[in-house]
Amino acid sequence: MHHVLRKSQQWDQVFFTTTVQVYDPFALQKATSPDQEPDKVSALGYQQNIYWKINELLVVETFNDEGELLHFYYESNGDVVNVATQQERLFLKTDILFDYFRFIVSRKEDWEKALQEVHIDGKEISLHHNNDYNILYRVGDLQSDHFALIDKENFLLKALQYSLQSGENRHLIRIVFQELIPDQKLEYPKQTDYFLDDRLFKRVIINSMQHPEKLPLDILRQKAVKWSQTHFASLQIDYTK
Repeated sequence: MHHVLRKSQQWDQVFFTTTVQVYDPFALQKATSPDQEPDKVSALGYQQNIYWKINELLVVETFNDEGELLHFYYESNGDVVNVATQQERLFLKTDILFDYFRFIVSRKEDWEKALQEVHIDGKEISLHHNNDYNILYRVGDLQSDHFALIDKENFLLKALQYSLQSGENRHLIRIVFQELIPDQKLEYPKQTDYFLDDRLFKRVIINSMQHPEKLPLDILRQKAVKWSQTHFASLQIDYTK
């Protein structure tokens, strides 16, 4: 945990953009080959601008391919704005969050909270062999299929796995962080793949990553005030500031 947190502390604040591709995971039932990818559902894809400062700020602007704002999320110092700007496209918080940064934290209790948010209980650490015969650290109850995998050499998050119950069906969710890109002595996953029962259903690609000296905090707060005044928002924001 010491090494994991030390990696996180190298981060401060970033602005990055992503492209999110959505797939039909059930299309594989009709696949003609085992390597065939599911059908991409282009109408459900979206773009994002993400502003992030460790322990202080998270802002996610979600757009359609035409550049129209679909969803606005703001979280800072206990204030939260979480609004859909177009009622025909609704997003859950889990839809718009970039899971890798959920685990970039400076305190052990925050890392454990991040594990709980993705349904990983237990803090047991063991060794895990993946399909490429690499040895990784596994964090999670040994008797459970809910766990996080951490690279044994650089202590970076490699994958998350947990299951969800939907009615009478139980589905396995696997998140794989791929193509680590070195960036100013830091590394981030260029591509993140989400699997439902081993079928690809979402892919997040980072298009650009910036490390500004200062984020536009006042502008972002003004946007939060604007959207909280015109849409339902779960916050108590001080409009006099």
